[in-house]
Amino acid sequence: MHVGFAGKYKVRWDYNPDTNRYSRYWGGALATDRSTGQPVTTKNIIVFKAESNNIQDDNGTTYNTLNMYGSGDAWVYKNGREVKATWQKKNERRSFVIRKRDTDEEMKLTPGTTFIQVIEPYQEVRWEPEE
Repeated sequence: MHVGFAGKYKVRWDYNPDTNRYSRYWGGALATDRSTGQPVTTKNIIVFKAESNNIQDDNGTTYNTLNMYGSGDAWVYKNGREVKATWQKKNERRSFVIRKRDTDEEMKLTPGTTFIQVIEPYQEVRWEPEE
């Protein structure tokens, strides 16, 4: 699965059916956890489409803020498959609700870790299923 970030920020996830895990590649290299040095892997990936804004603090450091209230498109990757979905979050006290687009059924994730990836509305996700 490819996430629509450009250049050195390009992200790819490869699925390993033997472990039922996805491995993250960032800028063409296997991503590793800075704390452990271990490869970044997960059982589930959720990609949200949401708008963001760059803000700068008093020290000149730039941060990205996300508008994660409301609803939008989402994609869920689990067990080597892509499920097109929608997300909704009504306010800060409510949890995200993720539903399958075709049935409106609430999504269930595979037990284990989940990696959440947020992309801008103009960015794309490309899924290339295993042959």
